[in-house]
Formats: sequence, C-alpha cells, structure tokens
Amino acid sequence: MQALRYISSVREAGFPLVAFMQLARVWGQALSQIADAEARLFHLHVHEPLMRDGVPGLQMAEEMENLAGDLLPLASPIMDYVHQRYLQHCVEQVGHVEMDLGESYDLDELGRLNVAIAFADLAGYTRYTEEEALSFVERFIDAVTDTLPEPARVVKTIGDAVMIVGQDFHALLEWAVGFQALFDDRPAPRIGVHRGAAIYRDGDYFGRDVNLTARVVARAGGGEVLLTDAVRETAERLDHLHLEDVGQVKLKGFNEPRVLARATQAVEKESRD
Repeated sequence: MQALRYISSVREAGFPLVAFMQLARVWGQALSQIADAEARLFHLHVHEPLMRDGVPGLQMAEEMENLAGDLLPLASPIMDYVHQRYLQHCVEQVGHVEMDLGESYDLDELGRLNVAIAFADLAGYTRYTEEEALSFVERFIDAVTDTLPEPARVVKTIGDAVMIVGQDFHALLEWAVGFQALFDDRPAPRIGVHRGAAIYRDGDYFGRDVNLTARVVARAGGGEVLLTDAVRETAERLDHLHLEDVGQVKLKGFNEPRVLARATQAVEKESRD
C-alpha cells in the first residue's frame, strides 16, 4: 500500500511513469547488490571464522544475532545519508553540463545522449595468479575512480574492464593520456576513447557507439590510448598531446574500418630556435 501511494505521488508530481520504472529497476539492482554483499561478507568474515574456531552452534547463532542486531539498524541511515550527498552532487553536475554544452546535450524521446565514452582495461593480467590478478584489478579500478575528471564517472566494471562516460571530451581525453603517464603499476592499462550517441537506460549506456569504443580498446596495446576519428579534431586542439596515426582498422562487428590514432603526451623541446 505504501508503494502504491508513493507511485501515485510521483505521478501527481509530474514524473513520467516510464522514467519511474527505470529508476525503480536501478534501485532494485543497487539494493540487491548491497544485500548480497552484506550476506556474503557477513558469512566470510563472521560466520566462517566462528566455525573454524569451533564455536558451538547455539553460541554462534547468539553471537551472529547480536552482531546483526547492532549493525543492521545503522545501514538505512548511512545509505540515506550517502544517497543524499551523491544525489546533491549529481544534480549539480548535470546542471553544469546543461549550461556548458547547450544543444550538444541532446536528449530525445529515446533517452539518447551525446557523450564521451572510454573503456579501460589491463593488458595481459590473466597470466598472473588469481591473487595477483585480483590485487592488480582492485588497484587499477581504484586509480581510475580516484583520478577521473568531473563529471565523468565509472558506469560499470566487467572483470578488469572499466566503462567511463562523461560530457567533457577534452577532459576525458586528457585524463586518459595523463593516467597512462601516472599509472606506473603493472600490468599496463590500455584505453580507448570515442565520442558518439548512447541510449541511457536504467543507469547504463547502450548503443553502437558504446560497442565501438569497446572494440577500440581491444585493439590497443598495454600503455596505449587509442582514439577514433570522432575525437581526433578535439585532440588536435590540445597542444600538449602528440597524435600518431594508426590508420584504418577493421573492428569486430563493424563493416566499415575506422581511422584510429594513438595519443601520448607531447615531449617539450629543451631549446627553441
């Protein structure tokens, strides 16, 4: 009944039902992931150690019940606080994007946005042990998240791959090249950057240009930043970047080859004539 009243209030406020259904799916996915993490981490770090220590079943149940009773009531206030902070931040960023980009922020009836897209992953990490690979991936994802320019964000991670979407093409391209220069861990990451239209659905981005970017990064080597011709004009206006033509490259799933270029930091000349 409470859910029905909420839906009715949302519709009366003018929020379209189709948008609310997308939002509800995002909530469901996020809360399901949180609940799964709570259950699994509780089992791994509380339940199993008690079992290994030979704690009797009744005592174990009492200890787990007490711990859950102490911690779970804190979860909702913490999640509400974090949600409010992130929501305020995201609303401010969306407002800035709309003011800065004007008509280039093109939202049509399909939820299609003109965005900068980047995929980044680790080249050759599978040759390491599972423990080493997991450590590499965690450090890599943390480094990406901590260094991204505003308002770019990590949309999702798939294994060692990170999908990034932003509105500022210059900033995302500069981040990609700068990240390669600063990230000195091994295995080396590789990054593909593209600019195009993506369909926004349920907190994720879909479409041909998203798939194209994923194919571009697959053609990059460790430590490389590859960009498409759609980003080339933007890159040429950045004096501190050096571009090297890769030429036309056939990408899996696309009939026509795409012109790619490799971007690196320009080397400053020690002396000028």
